[in-house]
Formats: sequence, structure tokens, C-alpha cells
Amino acid sequence: MYSSGYNTDQSNMTQRMGQGMNYDLGLRSNDLGFGNLDAQINQNNFGNQMTAAQFGQNVMNQNNQNNQAGLTTATQMQNTPMNYYNNFSNSANSIGQGYGTSTSNGLQGGSS
Repeated sequence: MYSSGYNTDQSNMTQRMGQGMNYDLGLRSNDLGFGNLDAQINQNNFGNQMTAAQFGQNVMNQNNQNNQAGLTTATQMQNTPMNYYNNFSNSANSIGQGYGTSTSNGLQGGSS
């Protein structure tokens, strides 16, 4: 009788352990579902961060182009008076070269 009771207890315990393992495995598969969801959310967040970083890079590039355009315009404005002087100087030199000067000793024909 004791032997039969012991065997029954062992059988019951083994059965409970099996049920506990099945239940535990069920919970673990649910955890994997949440793990996949978390991974997907993290991947989406990373994608959004990369999109935002690219947008920020585009804004920086546009700002750099605008700064360069401003510097170019400022340089042109600063050099305008110098360009006027160079243009005048070039014009005056070409006029002066067209009316070149010469010197003579006043003698003509070579007889003295």
C-alpha cells in the first residue's frame, strides 16, 4: 500500500511538473512576441532618427550654401569701387596710349 501511494505521488508530481513546464513554455512564447514587438519599435525609432539626421544634414547644407552666396555677394559689393578704379585706369591708359607723345630736336631734313 505504501509502495502504491508512493508511485501515485510520483506520477502526480511528474504530471504537475509537465504541466508547469508547458505553462512556462507558453509564457516564454508570449515573451518572444513582445520581444519581437520591442525590436520592431526600436528599429522604427532608429529609422526615424536616421531620417531626422538626414533632414538636419540637408538643413546644414542649405545654410552653408546660403552663407556662401552671402559671402560672394558681400565680396562683390566690397570690390565694386576697386573695379570702378580699374575700369577707369584701363580706359585712361588706352586713351593715353592712343595719343602718345614724341620729342624732336626741331631740325628737319638733316641740313644744318
